[in-house]
Amino acid sequence: GLLKELGVDNLLGHRAPSFSVTRQSQWAWDIIRDCGLKYDASLSAKFFPAKSEPWTNDNPGPQFTQIGNGEKLSLFPQAYLPMFDHIPFAGGGYFRLYPYWLTRWGMRRWNQKGVPVMVYVHPWEFDPEQPRLKVNFSRSFKHYVNLDINREKFAQLLQDFQFGPCRDLL
Repeated sequence: GLLKELGVDNLLGHRAPSFSVTRQSQWAWDIIRDCGLKYDASLSAKFFPAKSEPWTNDNPGPQFTQIGNGEKLSLFPQAYLPMFDHIPFAGGGYFRLYPYWLTRWGMRRWNQKGVPVMVYVHPWEFDPEQPRLKVNFSRSFKHYVNLDINREKFAQLLQDFQFGPCRDLL
């Protein structure tokens, strides 16, 4: 589509904003595959409780689902804490909110079992000087909490773990 027309080559994956692929919008996976993409990273334990459909593994490692035409689409779900299959931890606001030791503990636990953990961040999460919008307390807290220490936490994460692109696990 548009990204290829703009010169983006070899695009293989997708993640919906705010993990907005839900049980009611699984049709999106057909469109993702029809666009030639090989994986989606929109599977959230919030909308799809772990250990239930469409999870194919009992961990947050790579999964797959069969879409409308019978083809498989790889899924890279949002990581959840070991023993707490409904509590995400390794990205975005969860990474900023939780103490670093909890993220490190969760990642080490999964990695010890041979399970890679999907980590996601947004560029704005490294800018504590970004303009502050006037929103309610809850929204403000979710968006701005720990922006001032996120760079250091992320730098520590990069020192403590090895990372690679999703394409290496397809």
